[in-house]
Amino acid sequence: MSSRLAKVIALSLGQGLSSVALIASSIVCNRFLSMADLATYRQTMLAYEFAVPFLTLGIPSSLYYFLSGAKERRRGIIIDNIAISLVMGSIFSVFLLLGGNRLLALRFDNPALETTLRWFIIYPLLTFPVLSLNSVLIICDRITLSAVFQLCTKCLLVAGVIITCIATRSYEWPLLVKIMVAGISLPAMLYIVFRTVRGGADWPRLKNIRQILIYSVPLGLASIAGSVSISLDKVIVSSMCTPESFAVYSSGAIQLPFIGIITGSITTVILAEMTLLCKEGKLGNALELFRRIPAQTALFLFPLMVFCILFNKDIILLFYGQRYEASHIVFLIYLCSIPISIVTYGSAFTALNRTAKYMQVSIEELAVNFVLSCGLVYLFGAWGAALGTILACYFWAVPRLLYILSREFKCSIFHMLPFVQLGKTLLCAAAAGAISAAAHLIPGPSAVKLLCGGIVFGCCYLAAAWFFMPQSYAALLGIVKRNFLRRTVS
Repeated sequence: MSSRLAKVIALSLGQGLSSVALIASSIVCNRFLSMADLATYRQTMLAYEFAVPFLTLGIPSSLYYFLSGAKERRRGIIIDNIAISLVMGSIFSVFLLLGGNRLLALRFDNPALETTLRWFIIYPLLTFPVLSLNSVLIICDRITLSAVFQLCTKCLLVAGVIITCIATRSYEWPLLVKIMVAGISLPAMLYIVFRTVRGGADWPRLKNIRQILIYSVPLGLASIAGSVSISLDKVIVSSMCTPESFAVYSSGAIQLPFIGIITGSITTVILAEMTLLCKEGKLGNALELFRRIPAQTALFLFPLMVFCILFNKDIILLFYGQRYEASHIVFLIYLCSIPISIVTYGSAFTALNRTAKYMQVSIEELAVNFVLSCGLVYLFGAWGAALGTILACYFWAVPRLLYILSREFKCSIFHMLPFVQLGKTLLCAAAAGAISAAAHLIPGPSAVKLLCGGIVFGCCYLAAAWFFMPQSYAALLGIVKRNFLRRTVS
């Protein structure tokens, strides 16, 4: 097994196990906390997560540029980066210290946030440096160590959240556990990093800090719109609805963890080659590679989407219980975003060196999303935010991105994606879904319906793909063999 494959496996395995652990903690919180307590727990974390892209500004990514290939003052570069992270984290801490916690508590109509956010004054000072330090291990080719550390800290965090949630049935100790684990992770990561990187330690230098900021701020600004759009709908629901409504909404507003793993793996393989082709002016070949990404990811994600749409209520009932049955509406709307997820538009703009245009469309989509979501929440309630997000993507962002890319690749907008092949894949998944829908007639709990429906759906989809799309079926089996069976054997 090649070293590159081993690194990919380490990162993918760590990411996959971390996702499973986070899902487990989410299920436990939904089961054991009241709606009000669950809302307080999630709104506390939402306030922090919403601030992260504004304050990190691509600083962790700057290490890939400044530390890679550096021969002198390697520890000094890391110390410069840590100093910036501490300053940026202190901005959020000072904001909370000067009354930001009360402001957010009033904005979210949740008095309990005033206390929990006061606890979190120290949290960014513990977590922001770790974001940068993890990049150091990857740069120093200690990818397996990085994956193991991330997995261990994530498992420690999830175990602490689950145990305290079950024991206390309150939001207080799970939040305190997050702070305590962050307090353990920072010194542990500092020890590992400075054991890995030798020489060149000194005090932070203003000249070097200025160079890091000049490099990282434009990069961070380009990613803010995309990062903010992920949590914008939740912020709007928190601001316009009751904490209980937010608890129901956030339980359904979830992205399937498999999406990022599948699209990320395929895109990572293709991106480097597509970038080289664009630099050489071979736009036709680059476009064919770009079209291959949605064609391959749809083979996995379209059937997953159809199955989850058919059994969306059973999935919510199985994971979260009867109290959160209404969450299935939000979950259903979120599932409709999967066809958008099969295309990694950012990779194409990166390969073409047109990231500024991608940032422009992201900002436009964020503005449209905000207006639509606020209006639809006012008209329909909390789930209107999810609908606004989907509509902004389908009717603004996607057409704009495809139009710009078609101009860059000098082709018709209808040639940008393999629409015929995507249509066949969707029809095969829909046919399998029509047959497996009979599982709803089976008496018994949701788990039985999901198990029976899943077996029937999987068999029917593979049979339909083999009959109607023999080439895609062969590609599907090839991807499975390359990415799963080979790893198992190795």
